[in-house]
Formats: sequence, C-alpha cells, structure tokens
Amino acid sequence: MVATLPLFEEPPVRSFPESIADHAESLLTLMKRVDRAIAFAKWRMAHTSELRAFIDAVRKGEDEGQNAGRAIGHRLQALLTIVESVAPLNTATTCISRMEASRSKRAKEVDRLAMCGRAAAALKELMPLGTLAQAQVDGLRAILQTRSDYWRNQMFQNATTYAPDLTGTVMNAKGVLGLQVGRNGGNAPAQHISNASALRGALLGFFLAFREHVIKQRGGLMTLVLDDPQELLDNDNRERLSRGLSGLRSNAQLLITTHDRKFARSLVAERRDRAEHLSVHPVNSVHPTIFLAPAQEEVDRKRSKFLESADDHSAAQDCQ
Repeated sequence: MVATLPLFEEPPVRSFPESIADHAESLLTLMKRVDRAIAFAKWRMAHTSELRAFIDAVRKGEDEGQNAGRAIGHRLQALLTIVESVAPLNTATTCISRMEASRSKRAKEVDRLAMCGRAAAALKELMPLGTLAQAQVDGLRAILQTRSDYWRNQMFQNATTYAPDLTGTVMNAKGVLGLQVGRNGGNAPAQHISNASALRGALLGFFLAFREHVIKQRGGLMTLVLDDPQELLDNDNRERLSRGLSGLRSNAQLLITTHDRKFARSLVAERRDRAEHLSVHPVNSVHPTIFLAPAQEEVDRKRSKFLESADDHSAAQDCQ
C-alpha cells in the first residue's frame, strides 16, 4: 500500500558561500528543515485523496485484502475482545482477595476467642486465691482500723462532740492511702471535711498502727523519728500527744525534733528518767560546726537539784 502512494520529491538543497559556510552551519540546517516541511505540506495537499485512502486502509483494512486482519482497527477490536473476556477473571481475583481477607480476619477472631477461653479457665482457678487475698486485706484493714482508733484517741481529741470521727481506711492498687471520716452513718474522704489538725491525728494514728503490724509480722528497727509531730495541733492536743508518745517508749526508741520548747518539756516530763533533752546549736563564728548540748531547761533543773542538795547538806551540818 505504501508503494502505491505518489513519490515525495526532496526540495532543492540550499548552500551558503564557503566564506560563511562554517559560521552559518546551524542556520543552514534550520533552513533545510523548513524547506522540507514546506515541500511535504505541498505534497500532502496535492495528494489528499490518496493519503486519506491509505489512512483508512491502515485503520480499517481493505475489504477482502490479504492484510485486512493487520489493520489497526481490527487489532484494537481484537484487543478489546480480549480485555472484555479477561474482566470476569479480574472480578474473580478481586472476590478471592476479599474472601481471603475475610477468612484471615475470622481466623484471628477464632484465635482470640480461644485465648479468652483459656484466660477464663485460668481466672476460675485464680478466683479462690483472690478471695483469700481479699479476706486477708479485710482482716488487716480491721486490725489497722482498731489500732488506728486507739492511737488517734490517745494523741488527739476532737474540738467538738459533733466533729467527724475516723470510720475507715482504704488503699488503692497504687498504694495510696485514703481515710474515711463521718458521723451518724455518713462517710466521706477525710481531706474534704476534716481540718488539718484532725488529719494530722488520723495519719499519725494510722502510721503507728501500721508500724505495730509490721514489727509484729516481720520485725524491724525500733527507732522512731518524728519531726515536729505537734504541728497543726492546739495546746490541749499537744499535751495529749506528749502523753501518748510516752506510751511508745516501752517498745520504741524515740528521736523527736521540735522547735516548741513547751512541747519538748512536756515530753521530758512524762518520762524524765528515760528521756534526754538536748538543744541544737547552729554554726556561728565561734562554733564552726553544729553541736548538741543539754537544753536550758535541763541545765536549770540540774542546777536547782544541786542547790537543793547543797542546802540540805548545809542544814545537816548545822544540826550536827
């Protein structure tokens, strides 16, 4: 079919004088391309019908021609037929992928149900242990509650008869202690309705009760260090605290620091025979380090005792 098309005649070749040929080579190449394009346009306009017949033959093929099946149109139609026949296979492949995803998801759910079943069986065996542990916790809470009430009453008294009392102690999984107070059947967290002094008394009572329990169960150091335990308490409760702490001296070595001299004198007065009252002297220009010395009250007491003994000795001599 290409052989039947009219021949295309190349346009005349241009040339430049030798004096400028080397300098205008690029320009000459462009001019040749333009001449060939113009010549091809004229050839195509002169042979429009032959070119249209050739293009139709390439697209659709010639009727009953030897190469009719090789035409682009026939090939595109054949390709479309192949694509249309493959479409059901693509749909099937997509459905298979979805079914595989659903099967995998279902298998995971089945495995999860199986693990939940094993966990439920294990929990059935652990529940008695949990019940036992809860019973132990409840028993310990009852013991601590009783002893907390005891120590709180020894060291603190409410200012009024209608003030809330300690009704229970709770502890969450993180070990945070919670104190419940109330009266006439009503309960609430202590930090919401109790004043600072009542909270101090409740916390000190629980601490001493817990210390008793730990020493009884596992033993431990008998030394008990308290820093300003009388803080937030009024004068009456400070006196009660000093008397209550004296009850600990039989099974504890107390080390108490305080800036309240009156409270310190009360502590010493409760057990003067077993208590040592010392004062702390800070660093100054004379003493470059901290040192301890007998408290002024202790020095005055010993001076008075010495003077009394001296007077008694003088009186005894006079009688002789």
